[in-house]
Amino acid sequence: MKKCNKCGEVLPLHMFNKKKDTKDKLAPWCKECARKNNKVYRDKNKEKIRKKNKAYYKENKEEIIENNKAYREENKEEMKKKAKVYYEENKEEKREKAKAYYEENKEEMIEKGRVYYRENKEEMREKGRERVLKLPDYYVRMCLKSQGIDASLITPELIELKRAILKVTRIIKQKESKNI
Repeated sequence: MKKCNKCGEVLPLHMFNKKKDTKDKLAPWCKECARKNNKVYRDKNKEKIRKKNKAYYKENKEEIIENNKAYREENKEEMKKKAKVYYEENKEEKREKAKAYYEENKEEMIEKGRVYYRENKEEMREKGRERVLKLPDYYVRMCLKSQGIDASLITPELIELKRAILKVTRIIKQKESKNI
């Protein structure tokens, strides 16, 4: 047990941060008091901290980038899991924000899309051709439902048949558009 020099409470040792240069190797303030003190400091010195961090990043940019890249590689699966959990927990909020952003910036977004398409026309067409060949089950199922077919009647055989029809239809449309 140890007494905090800030709040005066007697607390278990695990409630104190480690500090090598003290006799007992523990900080004089408990973790809670240290956290509050750090927050007050950060709030008072936001600009100073921002400048210091920016200067540090500028001087150590390559090393920071390299370390971040190594961390992402080593923790790829864990990061994917966390991102998936975060997405699932915040799906609606993210959708609403994206929708609001699109509505506020609609013209700019449309123009960016047009510019990107013009600059990457062949690549976009190739990706489209690849999607035509794949036609995932969920997409084919959606096409069948949109035609009024009940979900309980959709079988794997029906999905394969519809996929073949979609492929043929799309190939015909592509050939027709090339002839025009």
